[in-house]
Amino acid sequence: MSKVSIILTTYNDPPFLKEALESVLNQTYSKWELILIVDSPFSDKLEQLIIKYANDYPNKIKYIKNDKRVGFRNALNQGLKIAEGEYIARIDDDDVWLPEKLAKQMEFLEKNEDYVLLGCGAIVIDENGKELYRFQPPIENDDIRKVILSRNPFVHSSVVFRKETALIAGGYNAELKENEDLDLWLRLGIKGKMYNLNKCLVKYRNPFVKSAIEKIQRQRTKIFISIAKQYKDYYPGYCKAICKNYLRLFYSYLPKPKSLAKYLYAKRQEKGW
Repeated sequence: MSKVSIILTTYNDPPFLKEALESVLNQTYSKWELILIVDSPFSDKLEQLIIKYANDYPNKIKYIKNDKRVGFRNALNQGLKIAEGEYIARIDDDDVWLPEKLAKQMEFLEKNEDYVLLGCGAIVIDENGKELYRFQPPIENDDIRKVILSRNPFVHSSVVFRKETALIAGGYNAELKENEDLDLWLRLGIKGKMYNLNKCLVKYRNPFVKSAIEKIQRQRTKIFISIAKQYKDYYPGYCKAICKNYLRLFYSYLPKPKSLAKYLYAKRQEKGW
């Protein structure tokens, strides 16, 4: 039986899916299953690629196809419910794991049973795979708790968490349009400790680097504020976090050159502003 269930959801014709799949197959840790959920719409090219992988690795890859679009968050919960592993790992269809990623995380979690959520640092890359900068979030549980109401201290594709705890916590909130990962981390953190390995074990392809950064960030910040209000009694620094996020929201409305917006966004992520 697999120790770790990896959930990957995709749709349409993602250009980097093969790279993401290969990075899972190249893991030095072998006790895993991959739940690959294709949410409608999907192209013939995408389906043929996934069927080939599923046929080549029948004991490793579970292929789930949704004929009707259920959405990203519902697809994540779909994978969570059918997972056989004791642990859940996540990877997006445009990200890449380094070969030792799962091995190092499983070594930590098996030795530390009071930890329910584990992430790591990330190498942020562009669409061509070129490194833009490195992001090392807070490491220790106490440091994570101090910042989690003001910014997300976990890269989604970096995490491994305990399945039973996540199910008890209610899984992903499908009602949220953004920050569904942060919302789950906050609920997991109520039930146990959190940690980030001090290593960059994921290549994270930043979706905002060449998109409407300010508009997207504005929406995310508004949802972030509403989530922080729900969990203010469980984590420290609420007033500081709310002030910081309202300032971030105000800043997003200020006119600025796109090049400057991209630069400042990257610096905020890199430095943890």
